[in-house]
Amino acid sequence: EIRDGSRERAIVTAMILDRGTLAGISSRWETRMFASRWSNLVGNWCVDYYRRYGKAPGKDIEGLFRSWTEKSQDEDTVKLLDTFLSGLSDEWEQTEEDFNSAYIIDTASKLFNKVRLSQLREDLESDLESGDIDKANERIASFSRVSLGEQAGVDLLIDKEEVASTFDESSGETLIEYPGNLGGFFDNIFVRDSFVAFWGPEKSTKSFWIMDAAWRAMLQRRKVAFFEVGDMSKTQIKKRILVRAAQHPIRSSPKNSWPYTVKYPASIKSPKKSEDGKIGSATVIFRDKIFDKPLDAEAAWKACCKVMQHKIKSKGSYFRLSCHSNVSINVAGIRSILRIWEDDGFVPDICVIDYADILAPPLGKREERDQINETWAQLRALSQDIHGCVITASQADAESYDRWVIDKRNFSGDKRKNAHPTAVIGINVTTREKELGITRLNVIDGREIAYSSNRCIHVASCLALANPAVCSTF
Repeated sequence: EIRDGSRERAIVTAMILDRGTLAGISSRWETRMFASRWSNLVGNWCVDYYRRYGKAPGKDIEGLFRSWTEKSQDEDTVKLLDTFLSGLSDEWEQTEEDFNSAYIIDTASKLFNKVRLSQLREDLESDLESGDIDKANERIASFSRVSLGEQAGVDLLIDKEEVASTFDESSGETLIEYPGNLGGFFDNIFVRDSFVAFWGPEKSTKSFWIMDAAWRAMLQRRKVAFFEVGDMSKTQIKKRILVRAAQHPIRSSPKNSWPYTVKYPASIKSPKKSEDGKIGSATVIFRDKIFDKPLDAEAAWKACCKVMQHKIKSKGSYFRLSCHSNVSINVAGIRSILRIWEDDGFVPDICVIDYADILAPPLGKREERDQINETWAQLRALSQDIHGCVITASQADAESYDRWVIDKRNFSGDKRKNAHPTAVIGINVTTREKELGITRLNVIDGREIAYSSNRCIHVASCLALANPAVCSTF
C-alpha cells in the first residue's frame, strides 16, 4: 500500500539519520521487519552499525552500500538497491528538522506487527494448502507481537539504553523559544508530551496567544498543525496570519482612515508597588509605525515568500491550517485529519486548537460536564500519542472579569479541566490595560515547573499587527 510504503520510507530514513529512532528499534530488530526487501537490507546495516558504534550511520550508509556491492554478484540487484537509496537520499537531504523519535518508534511498532501478521497469514495459507496442520498450529503458538516505544515494558534498572534515553536532549527539549523575559516565563512549558491551555475571559486575546505560539514554533522549524474550530472563520484566521507575516495591517480604525498610524511597543518598564503593597501596571513606550495603504494580496504573498526564504529557510511545509465551523469537529475528527497528513509526511510537533470549548462533544457522553472532561482527557492523550505539544484555550468563568489574577477556581464548565493540562496559563487584563495594550500572564497550574500563580509577567502587544508579545517584563 502507498500508505504503508510512505511510512516504511520514513522509518528507514530515520534509522539512517537519527540515533534515538535507531536505538529504540534495534532492541527488537529482526531480519524481516519491513515488507520491502530493500528496507530490510538497509535496516540490517543500520542496526549492525548502531550495535558496533552506538550511533546512526548517517552518510556512512554510502560506505556500507559500497561494501555490500563488492560482495554482491547480482548486478541487477545492486542497481535496484542503488535506486532505492537514491530515492531515500533525496528525502533525507530535505529533512533538516529534528526527528520526533518517539512517534516514529510507535509508528514502526505498528508497521512491524502488520508485516509480521501478513507474513504469518501467508505461511498459514501455505501450511493449509499442503495439509500440514501441525506446522500451522506451531506457527500460531510461537507468534509474538513486536513491542516498541509506548507499547514496550521497561526494565529501567538493567537497561542502559533506557537510562541514557531519559537524559537525551530531545526528550525534554523546548519546542517554542521566546525572547527575553517571556523565555524565562515559558521555560519548560512547551515541551514534548505536553498539553498547554490558555485561560482568560472572553475577548482577552486567547486566540492571539495560541496563534503566536504556533507562529513562533513554525519560525523555529517545528511542524505546526493549526485547527480553527469556529472561534474565527477561515477568512478571518487567514487574514490574521498574513498580517503577522507581513507586519502590515489589512484595515485601519476608524475604517478606511489611511495613512494609518500603529502604536508599536518600543520598550516596557516594570510596574512599581504602591504604598499599600499592590503592584500596578507596567509602563510602555510606543513608537509610531505609519502605513500608507492596507495590506493587499501581492504584498501578503511577498511576505510569505520572505518568511519561507529568510526565516524558516526551507521549501518544505511547517504549517498546516484546517478550518471548521463551530461544534462541527471533535478530537476524534482532528485525529483523523492528522492521520491523513501523516500519510503525506507531515507529522506535527505542535498541534494548536482554537479552541477546546467549542469542539463538538465526544461520542458516548450525554451529560455536559462529562463531555467537557472527556474532551480534555482526549486532548491530553493526543499530546502523548503524537509526542508533541498540544495547545488550546478555554474561557474562564464570569468571576474572572473582576479578578486581578485568575486562578484554579476560575474554570468554566467542569473543574476536572484542571487535571489534564501539563500547564495552564492565565490571561489577565483590566479595562485600562486593554486600552494600553498590556496583558499580564500567570501560571495557574503546572507540572514539573516551579511557579507562583500570583506572579505575573507584563507583556506589551500590538494586535493591529497580530503580535500579542512584542516585549515583556516581570
